[in-house]
Amino acid sequence: MTISTFKYSPNFRTLGRVVQCMIALAIVMSMLSPGAMGRSSPESDSQAIKGVISVKGSVRINGESALAGQTLFANSNVVTFANSESLIALSNLARLNLSANTDLTVDASKTSLSVTLRAGRIVGSVPAGVFMDLTTADLSIKTDATEPVVFSIETTECEGTEISVSAGHLEIRRGGQPVTVKAGETLSTTAGSGSPQPGQPALSRKRTVGLFVGIGAAVAVMLAVALGTNAEDQEAPGDFGGCVTVPSGESHSTCE
Repeated sequence: MTISTFKYSPNFRTLGRVVQCMIALAIVMSMLSPGAMGRSSPESDSQAIKGVISVKGSVRINGESALAGQTLFANSNVVTFANSESLIALSNLARLNLSANTDLTVDASKTSLSVTLRAGRIVGSVPAGVFMDLTTADLSIKTDATEPVVFSIETTECEGTEISVSAGHLEIRRGGQPVTVKAGETLSTTAGSGSPQPGQPALSRKRTVGLFVGIGAAVAVMLAVALGTNAEDQEAPGDFGGCVTVPSGESHSTCE
């Protein structure tokens, strides 16, 4: 009896490996839908860096002492104490300058900025293309991203909110009542101010330029601190330079 044997040639072995690879690839592709491939998980988004902060004095982030150049993540709570201030530079190029005794929570994406201002005063700069949604105890404040906006907002939980716009415009809502505050106008919901209506021009052109200079100087100092180029800057990065004038019944200025 003759027994014949079948010997696999190299071509058959190569074909078998190709088939195995194709099967493995098909299994992997079946596990990944197009939607899943295009989405980022909530965990990864919460861990994405939203911006950096510069500090002067006592500032806390999520209850912990803040350091100059520290990174901010999603929904960061920032609190400044007496005789302190802070500058937040966000990844979407928006800037928030926090005065003393300010408490806010901030989050950001490439095209949006979300802020909850519980108390205190901020000076903000939001570029075109970024939608801002800011809330205080009594107001909802938004931008439509059509133009850059520079503004200041001061609020207390019980006494109301004062808003000044020096560039662009803000869309304000209080109890469903819409109000547009344009460049050079102010709005107040403090006691005795009546219904919120745009008021007198708040900042002259000269003062507006000073505001931009102050914010620009702050960003430059913050970047120097973040890179660790000067130890002295890290001790007082909030010495921003320039003048920031608060529009109100009296004249208040950070310039001595």
